[in-house]
Amino acid sequence: MIQVSSRSTALGITGVFCSIAAVLVAILPFFQLVGRAIADGIITTVAIFFLIHAIVARNGRWLREGWFPLALALWAVIVLASALSHSSHSLVEALVMIRFPLFAKALEEWVLTGPKRQMSVQFSIAIAGVWIVSQCWEQYLTGSNLMGYPRWLDGALTGPFHGPRAGPALLMTFFPGLMLVPVLLFQKGGARNKLIATALAAFFALTMVLVGQRMPTLQVCLGLVLCALLIRETRLIVAAAAGTAILTVLALPVLSPPAYHKLVIHFIEQMSDFPHSDYGQIYIRALTMLHEHPVFGLGFDGYRRLCDDPTYLTSFPFLDKWVLLNNPHEGCNIHTHNFYLEIATSGGLVALFLFAALVVVWLRTLLRAYLSTRDALLGLLLVIVAVLFWPIESNSSFFTERTGGWTYLLLGLGLARARMLTTSKRTDTSATG
Repeated sequence: MIQVSSRSTALGITGVFCSIAAVLVAILPFFQLVGRAIADGIITTVAIFFLIHAIVARNGRWLREGWFPLALALWAVIVLASALSHSSHSLVEALVMIRFPLFAKALEEWVLTGPKRQMSVQFSIAIAGVWIVSQCWEQYLTGSNLMGYPRWLDGALTGPFHGPRAGPALLMTFFPGLMLVPVLLFQKGGARNKLIATALAAFFALTMVLVGQRMPTLQVCLGLVLCALLIRETRLIVAAAAGTAILTVLALPVLSPPAYHKLVIHFIEQMSDFPHSDYGQIYIRALTMLHEHPVFGLGFDGYRRLCDDPTYLTSFPFLDKWVLLNNPHEGCNIHTHNFYLEIATSGGLVALFLFAALVVVWLRTLLRAYLSTRDALLGLLLVIVAVLFWPIESNSSFFTERTGGWTYLLLGLGLARARMLTTSKRTDTSATG
């Protein structure tokens, strides 16, 4: 009896932990914008709370089922590669990386199991998106944001930030947050609601183009295409948003000459000779490093630590000699600007295979749940996850809190909603049968 009572007490405490975790997750989007250290602390705390709960509940099933075994295997490979690199810093960074998949699993299994908590997080993301949009427009109309920061040197709108980070942050909030309101309005029906929904989507697309950052704009365009293909309710909204985006690009020489130069002129220049562009040189250097260390790569942060090494000055063997790297600093940056290359240089082809398999499992889980339920909110989460893991694009480092925090938050939220809807449908089917 004493043991049963003690266990019940422990489970009650972990229930309190779950409530605290739900509040922390609900406020996490704001700290993703303004307090990365606090955001990282929230992610770590939720992961630790989940581990305590699993131990108290004697539940180890999640370690063996679903996507988590692949995530554990990927983590183990990068830890091993970091140990082989003889860098204590890389080893420590690799070890603590497990907090991100643990956080996503906690959201799926424990924290966001109900619709109210899920919706609270999505509305929180929407509010964060509105804050970014409002600051972009204040900067565009007045020359500076609320904190007094002007546009970036290349003309990009920085929103609420000092540097050019509004585009990636707006992308993270665009589909799961900002588009949430137009979709909900459209679902209500009525000419007025549909008109407001269409106008809002067009306004958000206009804002993204005016921000003046190439890759986030292209990623939003990809996401709009996926929305139109997957989510019936968004087709009129997407048509308005896409049309507005195209018209805005055409009008950019008048509306925002700096954004036009960066989005159009500079983009064409880069694509016309991509191998010699900054990004082309980065990718060639990363491929060369992978060619030299194909199995386990160079360990966590190996690309940044070793890209100046003369060993990697030769061009990637399968590319023509005219893209040969002659300058030891060409192609060096703080990361590879691509999730898949970053994983490959950190853990080799073994890690790359595991990561690709993990992405397939995540997308398949979300897609299956969406196709069986046609839940528009899950569809929006599927779209942003698909966009983030699209392989042919430039990204910030997957291992940083700024990118990893957003990615695993959106992924965990999507997986939690997919699980809830799938379970609910099975229950309804069983009851009907």
